[in-house]
Amino acid sequence: MDRRRFLESVTTVAALAMLPPPLSDLASGTRIGASTVRQSWATLARLDQLEATHGGGAVYELTTSIAKRLIDALGSASYSTATGRELRGVASASAVKAGWRAYDAGRSEEARRWWLETLRLHELGPGAEEARHRALAAMSKDASDQGNGRDGIALAQAAAKVGANLGSPAMMSFAAAREAIGHASVGDQANSIRALRRARLLMDREAAYDRPEWLIFWGPSDIASHEMRCGRLLESPRTSQEAARTAAKLVTDDTSPRNRAIYDVYLAYELARAGNLDEAIALGTGILRHTALHGSGRIRNELKSTATSLARHDYQPAKDFALTAHRILFAS
Repeated sequence: MDRRRFLESVTTVAALAMLPPPLSDLASGTRIGASTVRQSWATLARLDQLEATHGGGAVYELTTSIAKRLIDALGSASYSTATGRELRGVASASAVKAGWRAYDAGRSEEARRWWLETLRLHELGPGAEEARHRALAAMSKDASDQGNGRDGIALAQAAAKVGANLGSPAMMSFAAAREAIGHASVGDQANSIRALRRARLLMDREAAYDRPEWLIFWGPSDIASHEMRCGRLLESPRTSQEAARTAAKLVTDDTSPRNRAIYDVYLAYELARAGNLDEAIALGTGILRHTALHGSGRIRNELKSTATSLARHDYQPAKDFALTAHRILFAS
């Protein structure tokens, strides 16, 4: 057995060990009840905790194995109508998480396949409404990243409609921020600003108890991060730097060290571009020691850009940091 197949088999065994017995021993006609679905949600929560520390790439393979098993159960197991709705919910959540973890690991094509799978599951029946919103919003960001801003706008607007149908201002706010990035990517500053303003207004309207659990992270720091992205796309360094600093200052989610690292590395890059070299080096040095460095493609790519920017300066500490960073990053 070659190394790849061996690792895949190990991952599959680990994934099955995390799932409740009816799913780990899945056979045609296996009966699934509500308790199995509850335990499956708990499995996804454990993976969330690992991702929050180590990055999406570290748990991507585990997530895909679990998602495939949950999707298989939808087609081969037996269950009541109510349980089927809940099973579709957890299966679609696992698929959209697999997509996001692929994206975080820098595997964009695999991410898109998982998001499309999420949309397919939604079409099979009720239970996947929130996952559909998540997939559309994620696909919007990915489209804008790829230079397809008009697709990004349309996908974000579709996500906003789902949020409106579910009566969730938080989901609508999230979609509006993604729409802002789409407008920025096609150079439409006015509509980008309007979409960001709408995202803030919807957030202010939202009551915390109405917020879906998966959107618990959404807050002012995240909107500032979207504003930073818009500033970059619109080639407004002052906007992107101020927004990056605001995002890093406001982030309060201590349960996700990976997210903390992302905000810090965004700011490090902006500082390097602005010539604030010592501060950029200090932040970048912390990122080089971070546990999520090798599990998050977003962190690695941003740190590479930071190191490249620092290397251009005639300042020895900046050149030393760039050399160290490139040696670590290109060896991983």
